[in-house]
Amino acid sequence: MGQSLSRSQHKNNTEQANGSVNEVLSTPVQKDYRKLDVDPRSPTVEISRTPIEVDNTTKGAAEEQRSSATPARFQQKELRRNVMERNMLKEVALACKCIHRWILHFQAQG
Repeated sequence: MGQSLSRSQHKNNTEQANGSVNEVLSTPVQKDYRKLDVDPRSPTVEISRTPIEVDNTTKGAAEEQRSSATPARFQQKELRRNVMERNMLKEVALACKCIHRWILHFQAQG
């Protein structure tokens, strides 16, 4: 392994001395990114997140965002309401399970 490494270094040194290698070392060029206005990771506006950058957006997704007739602030309120309703339904289901277990417990004792 060491021999092949030293051989490749020797080859590079001789090529540079001969002028056959004309590479310019520079900082790589960064792509231009755009920031998304709406963070897809957050269900509500109140949750702040670090902005994400994307290279490109598919045409379908970009057109869907533009074609919506509902203003963004109403969409976010509806999203928040949907999340709150789902959480309430989960709490109700959990309470029903607890009540059912409690009834079964007393029926078994009774």
